[in-house]
Amino acid sequence: MDLRFVFINETGRHLLQATQETSFRSYVPDSFFLGICPQVIHTRQPVQQSLQIRPDLCLHVALEMAGTQVLCTFWEAADSPHVLQAILDASPNSIISMKALRQEPNTPGLITDFLMEHVNATVERDLYLKPKNIVGKTLMSVFPGNKESGLFDMYARVAETGQPEHAIQYYRDSNGLEAWFDVSAVAQGPDQITITFTNITESQRNQQQLKQSNEALNSLLPSPVTICRNRCGKSDTSVICWLRNTRPNWVMVPNSLTKCIRLPTGWAHSLTICLLSPN
Repeated sequence: MDLRFVFINETGRHLLQATQETSFRSYVPDSFFLGICPQVIHTRQPVQQSLQIRPDLCLHVALEMAGTQVLCTFWEAADSPHVLQAILDASPNSIISMKALRQEPNTPGLITDFLMEHVNATVERDLYLKPKNIVGKTLMSVFPGNKESGLFDMYARVAETGQPEHAIQYYRDSNGLEAWFDVSAVAQGPDQITITFTNITESQRNQQQLKQSNEALNSLLPSPVTICRNRCGKSDTSVICWLRNTRPNWVMVPNSLTKCIRLPTGWAHSLTICLLSPN
């Protein structure tokens, strides 16, 4: 017995990479073709099963009789690698799914490393490595700085306890990667964890620069700066007061101006003072 495609739509052609002349048997396991197909033909009762069509493709297949022909409907399973990869790639955050490697396999022995099994496309943005250079490799061989940063211990705890953890951590390794990361790790099953992370180096750098600017400003101010409201009775103005040589100095500023005022040059220091608009 053989079954050949009489008609196949574009979706089916794409999934199976088939033509109308292709034998159906070429794309399904023998157990399905020799067991299920004759059963449907002889009993005329529909059957639905999940089939691993290729290593990277799992399909749900439904067979039923349509007159003298067999109608085959198939769609990609939710747990198919294609579907999983599409879901992973849709995330704006980087994702790596890992399997814990123990000192003694299949025992509660010490976790010595993690095998990186699945990654999404966003990792290239945050780690500067293509997914193909990560998948199938161990965590410590590609990112040796995980031990020193403490992230490895966090991942091991998640694998052991099943409890999710989160950290904002500076990372540096001998391969040249240096960055700040916002990392979350969750358990997905026995010895399986998934980490979701974002490279936050730029925001950390901006925060540090802002902190340094504030510290520099505070060190330059000769005395407290006072922001007063409506000194002249005008609702659209604010007044800045500062002390210079123990004498008060006032400046009236329209609220429509910029939120930062730079004091005139020629003073002992050039100071930038934030203007607070009145409420």
